[in-house]
Amino acid sequence: MEDHFNKLNNYKGDDLQRVYLKTLKENAITESNQAGVGLIDVRRYNLSPFDFDIITDNNGFYLTAGVLIPFYI
Repeated sequence: MEDHFNKLNNYKGDDLQRVYLKTLKENAITESNQAGVGLIDVRRYNLSPFDFDIITDNNGFYLTAGVLIPFYI
């Protein structure tokens, strides 16, 4: 999970678009019901990277994720 967020944070403009389209095509070909593109889509429309934290305890793990959504007037 951490690697996935780090990869998304490292992608820049055109790379995000390329990965987004590639993921859409792969899901269409396999007729997958996986969302797959959700986090990529959020990252494409925001200039800031994801801020995330993974906390592990005896019950499993917890993921908190956030992204700055710019508000332009």
